[in-house]
Amino acid sequence: MPYASGFYYAVSEAPDALRLPVILLHGAGSDHLCWPPELRRLPGYRVLALDLPGHGRSKGITFHSVEKYALGVVEFMNVAGVYRAILVGHSLGGAVALTAALRFPERVAAIGMVSSGARLPVPQPLLSALSDPKQISRALMFLEAHLFAKSARRELIVKIMNGLRQVKPEVLISDWQAADNFDLSDELNSIERPVWVATGAADRITPPTLAYYLQKHLRHITLQIIPNAGHMALLEQPDVLAKSLLAFLNALPFRLGNFL
Repeated sequence: MPYASGFYYAVSEAPDALRLPVILLHGAGSDHLCWPPELRRLPGYRVLALDLPGHGRSKGITFHSVEKYALGVVEFMNVAGVYRAILVGHSLGGAVALTAALRFPERVAAIGMVSSGARLPVPQPLLSALSDPKQISRALMFLEAHLFAKSARRELIVKIMNGLRQVKPEVLISDWQAADNFDLSDELNSIERPVWVATGAADRITPPTLAYYLQKHLRHITLQIIPNAGHMALLEQPDVLAKSLLAFLNALPFRLGNFL
């Protein structure tokens, strides 16, 4: 199992991978397996899917802020020998990618954000349930009712919720509180990198209004609103998401050794 700087990561490398590597960052309470094969195995790319500290197979404890996660990802890159990469994150992972691009612009060539935003206000009923570890079952009920579009397959919902029930309550609490405390709305004009944003039309956790805010305030943005998808768009509509991401990546004006 590969580890670097305490991070567990899974690697998929296409034989013709000549472009900058892609690093996938999962969302709150999740791990690298939240990324379906369609996104972990992008033709023409080396893709590294991470487990953030305290998640999945990674060592250590969860961080309590997006800033610390962003710093941790850059430290991972240092140890893994990745000088520059494209960071793609889901939900909280999108916030980490955005933060890393702001704080370490020379290390991030482009950004991908799925079901994410410049801020991630957590619905008050969820935040209230997460404030007490004894109420974690109430928080999970809220998530089951709000993470998915109505058209989501029942077996997918069951699989994801069974996974979340295995997560330690302190991990869920820490991640969602970090999300709620995150806000880079006033710093978006500092981002020069190309940004790809995808969100489900039926997302009730990070609604499309957050994506439209990014579209209004970022200079170089590609926006994809995905019909029949909720907050878990990456698993509800993986083919659509992979096609959109790959088109964005292939249009970027750099390869290995040819940086912006």
